[in-house]
Amino acid sequence: MLSFASSVIGGSVVLGANNDTLLFEGPVLMTAISLDAGVDSLAFNGTGNAATINFAGGTSTTAFGAGRDTLVIAGNAGGDISIAGSDSVAFGLGSQLNATRLRLGAGDDTLTMASGVTLSNATTAGGDGADVFSGNVSVGAGGVSFWGGSGADSFNWTSIFSSGSTGTAYFWNEAVLIR
Repeated sequence: MLSFASSVIGGSVVLGANNDTLLFEGPVLMTAISLDAGVDSLAFNGTGNAATINFAGGTSTTAFGAGRDTLVIAGNAGGDISIAGSDSVAFGLGSQLNATRLRLGAGDDTLTMASGVTLSNATTAGGDGADVFSGNVSVGAGGVSFWGGSGADSFNWTSIFSSGSTGTAYFWNEAVLIR
């Protein structure tokens, strides 16, 4: 386990192929974090985080604290991602989410997907706030579910298409607890 007790600003954190645990207690700003092939856990307990995370493979657990955080995910993601505050989450060009559960918290959150983002066997759930889901969705193998929340949520997709597989996208405008 690697723990950062104070701010991390303008740096890079690169993990190896083993199973790793990172804990950030202070703000993480303008920092690139790369998770490699292990089963990794990443937790942000500070406020005002703005990080770019590259999931290179493996299964990861990512949790953000109650601050107004900005999370940009590049590469492949799998596992659990939990967001607690009023946050912004963006999946970069060509990202792939496989067997991923993304939980947006109680705040007004924004989820944006760039072109070429492929989702397979993924579930996204909004929280209590007025969440906005937008961008482009490419559905890979398996079902993909988007759950609104108990707030006044918006689904503003530019395009939704199948990437040539048998996957189906489901949209639900109601609260759900995913585990």
